[in-house]
Amino acid sequence: MVTVAMAYALALPATAAQRYDNAAAGAQRALERARLARAAAELGSQHAQQSTRLAGELSEALLARAGARDVLAAQNEARVAELQREFGLIVDTPERWQPDDIAALIRGARALPETLFEQLQRQPVRLVRRRQACLYGMGRYSERCPTFGDDGRVFYIYDSPPLLGEGPVEEYAVLRAEEQRELQLRRAVVHLVMVLEDRARGWSNTFDWQQVNGWHAALRGPHNQDVWGYARPMGMRSAHLDFVTFAEAYVVRPEDLLLERQDQSEVARRLEDLDPNATLGCQFFTASRALRSFLAERAPGWEEPERVLPRAAMAGARCPAFEAWARHDDLDGFDVLLAAATSRPQSLYGHLLLHVKYRGGGLVRGVGFEPVYQFGALTDSDVDPIDYLIKGVVGGFPTVLELNSFRGVDRLFLQYEKRNLRRFTLQLNPEQSHRLLERLWESERRTLYPYRFLNANCASFLVDLMEPALGLDLPERDGAIIMPTDVLDLLASVDNGEQGRLLIKRPDTLRSGREVAQEAARTRRALLLSLADAIDADRPTRAHFDALLEALEDPDPATRERAYATTEALFSKLATAHPDQARLLVDTLYNSVLVERFFMDNAHYARRALLFAAQGPRPRLSAQELIARRRALYRDEDLIARAEAQAHWAAHNTIDIDPSTVVWNPDEQAVLDHEAQTRASYLRALKAQSALIDAHLPDWDGVAYLDARAQRYLERMKAIDARSKGPSGRHRLTLGGGATNQLRTHLELSYSPIEDRLGEVRQRGYRGDIESRIFGLDLAAEIGPDLRETAESLQADLVIFRYASLQRTYGAVRRGFLDAAGWGLDLRVSHDGRRDLYFGLTATPTLLMPLWRARDDVNHLVVGLGAYVGFDAHRESSALLGADLQLRGQLHLFGSYANVMRLWASSAQLASLPGGWRYEVRGGLAAELKLATFGESPLVAGPFIDALYTTRDYRPLEADQSPFFGTWRAGLRVELPF
Repeated sequence: MVTVAMAYALALPATAAQRYDNAAAGAQRALERARLARAAAELGSQHAQQSTRLAGELSEALLARAGARDVLAAQNEARVAELQREFGLIVDTPERWQPDDIAALIRGARALPETLFEQLQRQPVRLVRRRQACLYGMGRYSERCPTFGDDGRVFYIYDSPPLLGEGPVEEYAVLRAEEQRELQLRRAVVHLVMVLEDRARGWSNTFDWQQVNGWHAALRGPHNQDVWGYARPMGMRSAHLDFVTFAEAYVVRPEDLLLERQDQSEVARRLEDLDPNATLGCQFFTASRALRSFLAERAPGWEEPERVLPRAAMAGARCPAFEAWARHDDLDGFDVLLAAATSRPQSLYGHLLLHVKYRGGGLVRGVGFEPVYQFGALTDSDVDPIDYLIKGVVGGFPTVLELNSFRGVDRLFLQYEKRNLRRFTLQLNPEQSHRLLERLWESERRTLYPYRFLNANCASFLVDLMEPALGLDLPERDGAIIMPTDVLDLLASVDNGEQGRLLIKRPDTLRSGREVAQEAARTRRALLLSLADAIDADRPTRAHFDALLEALEDPDPATRERAYATTEALFSKLATAHPDQARLLVDTLYNSVLVERFFMDNAHYARRALLFAAQGPRPRLSAQELIARRRALYRDEDLIARAEAQAHWAAHNTIDIDPSTVVWNPDEQAVLDHEAQTRASYLRALKAQSALIDAHLPDWDGVAYLDARAQRYLERMKAIDARSKGPSGRHRLTLGGGATNQLRTHLELSYSPIEDRLGEVRQRGYRGDIESRIFGLDLAAEIGPDLRETAESLQADLVIFRYASLQRTYGAVRRGFLDAAGWGLDLRVSHDGRRDLYFGLTATPTLLMPLWRARDDVNHLVVGLGAYVGFDAHRESSALLGADLQLRGQLHLFGSYANVMRLWASSAQLASLPGGWRYEVRGGLAAELKLATFGESPLVAGPFIDALYTTRDYRPLEADQSPFFGTWRAGLRVELPF
């Protein structure tokens, strides 16, 4: 299509057309410039509009932020005002505090009962923020990190780095850094409030609190030296700080922060991972109970928040591991076990253990699996004996609550150490039993005591363990010396309401293997003699019995093995000829089995010691390494993992050596051969017994036989207990009076804080074969015409230490002279004005040989031979060295074992240095009769006569004076029942 302009252009001449094109191009450029101008104007307008809009938005944002700051400032001011108005806490310079910090302070205050702020509302305290780092965000009562201002009305709060590590700070691991800070601020408020409340009410000074960690039992610092037993290490500095640091940890806990934010998925995951068994509520039962009682008294209506953790909810128990361990439904009670005394220094007065008893509860498990707890010195595995004795007396060893099984205790005490175990039942109500289990649980994990033989030992620690759980006011204990029998007396003296006496003795004492074998050997001899009478044996048959008995008591196990083969054949013939005597024959062989079992146990332990030594030295562990190993056991509440770790450590004490691969010397080989021969003898005795039963008593009821034996033993022990004195020989006071050979009035007084006499049988004391006296004082005087002459006749004996033991093997179980002998030691200081002896020091170690023992050693006759070492101070001085021959006896008269006749005599032949020879003869006879009983203590009185003849006479010789001193006296002694 051709336009009009085109046609017109085509019709124009050439020059005109050119001019037209130029004009058109110019017009086109003008139009383009106009379009660009319009576009630029439009773009500028758009930029202007956008700038205006952005400026408006920025203004609005700035205005909004300024408004938010005003709102936060208003909220912060409101919180600061709330802290002052409701809680008496003045925030110093609020602008220096973060709003979240103020909010945390309020939450900490709201965690406490309102009544605890009454004091602060009357006298507010200023909270001052210090830009300084101090652990836990609070002061440490130090110059660098003070807790309070000088006037006590300023409380400082600090910065704190995140806390990581072991012990009390482990609970922080579940929190992030900002959450740790919030926890510390909340706890700071609790700390402040509890400090003021404790100062006003003295909660930390009460026995209920101080007994938790043993503040009441220590002269300086807490008895419990385990930092894990405190909420913060600072708590070990005083009972007050122990209380307030625990209170802050109890009221505000890490799980509180997580539970408040559990709607957040990340927090919920951490909450699910939190082990409830490791929280404060499942580790500090006793301290928690004490604190709750204080708060309940102060704010009766206050209730702490429910803290239900996911893993606890799934297990259906607040503390799943504790509940599974405690087995409350199967609990059958608690027994205190008294292990008999030994000759070792640390066991001269016995040992106490705590046995937790359970019913079967549908489980196939016996008493051997039941737990037994004890406290004992924790030493280096290679401790030097001298170092052991010194540190044991003055202190230097730690002790922990050790767990064993009843089977382990049986093997250690009854078989290996040959110590009887007397049993005493704690009569507790269900609540006390539950608390005692809690105390055991926490003490296993968080208790470390300093050990001393005399007054910080297995006995005193057992009271420290039980006392907070019982809720009873136990009598005060002596501080200088605390023995196992003291604790038994203490517990037996307490009335536990409807349960009766807190502790009662069980008659079924567990006898050591040695005592069982000794009795079995005596019984076997009596049975063979009665058998000879029963069958009316002729002389050759009786001679055959005597020869057989001699062979059965032979020390050589090969000889005994052959004797049992002979016995089997002989008894089979006798049972055929005299079927009515078959049971007596079986009883004879059963007692033989008991004797052989004792021999086999001894041979087994000797073989084990030999093989163990042949394996070479074992890793030596220090006490601190043992504590660290123990700490690792309880790091997590995983009972299975703990059992596996214990089994792994026990493997280090196993014997994995083949004896045939070792070249033994003749003495070592003799030990191995003896064990093999002893085992063969034991098995031969068993075979003889079983063959006799199978052949002649096919209906034999072995269970009924053993039950009947146990019942006879029980009845016998009940009879012994009925005749025995109840309490131990503590605080014995005896008064006496009479006349001398010169017809002068004689008065005397004797007191012993600790005294058990040879032949005394006590339910809570030691057996009749133990004598002990510590720091006993004997005073006597003859009444003269004036005070001066009376004073000149004063006699005084301070018995520093006297001990005698007849606990030695005898009968067929004896294997040497020393097996039949006991020992004794007497250390004393003496004064005798009658013969001008200013003072004399004597030490008399003695070897004791029992000539006659009967009725549980109440009846006895003992001869002793000892060395005599002394020093006499008079006008001059004399050292004495010689020998002392002793004779001691006692005869039970009738009824109670308190009714006895005593006999004693001694003769000392002495070399007097620098020169001379001296001798001394003493003797006496006394009767003791029980007149009455006050409580459990008897009033005992009886006549006495004693005599002294000695050349240790240091008076100036006068013309008509003999060169020796001799006197006798007679009268009446009364032992008071208190």
